[in-house]
Amino acid sequence: MATYEIWLADDAGNRLENLNQLTSLDYVIAPSQVGYFTLSLPYDADLLAMDYDKLDRQIHIFRAPDGGSLSLEAVYFVNKWTFNSNQGETIATLSGYGLNSLLSRRIVAYYAASAQASQTAAADDMMKRIVDDALGSD
Repeated sequence: MATYEIWLADDAGNRLENLNQLTSLDYVIAPSQVGYFTLSLPYDADLLAMDYDKLDRQIHIFRAPDGGSLSLEAVYFVNKWTFNSNQGETIATLSGYGLNSLLSRRIVAYYAASAQASQTAAADDMMKRIVDDALGSD
C-alpha cells in the first residue's frame, strides 16, 4: 500500500503543517484539466496554519509507492474551509482545485489584427508562448 504525506503550505509554497491526522482524503489529478481535492481532519485551534482567513493556502500531496521513495504528486489551492461538529469533535474539511485553475481564471484575448493573435506554430508551443507573454513575469 502506498504511503502519503500531506502538507498545508502558505501562498508561497512554504510548508506550514503536516496534516497527519487525516480522517479522509480524496483527490483527482486531471492532466490538461482542473483537478480537485477534499480532505477532512480534526480541527486544532492551536495550529496557526489552520487560520482559514489566509488566501491561497496550498495542499501538497506526497506519495511513496510500495518500495519507492516519497515524492511530490500533486499541489492544490485551498478554496474552501468548512467546520462541522461530530459527537463533540470539530471536523475541518478543506477542498479546492489544482494549479491548472489559474489558467481557467484568466482571460487571454487579443484583437484579431494584432501580432499576438496572428501567431502560427504547433499548438503546444503557441500556448506556452501566449501564457508566458500574457501571464508571465514580463
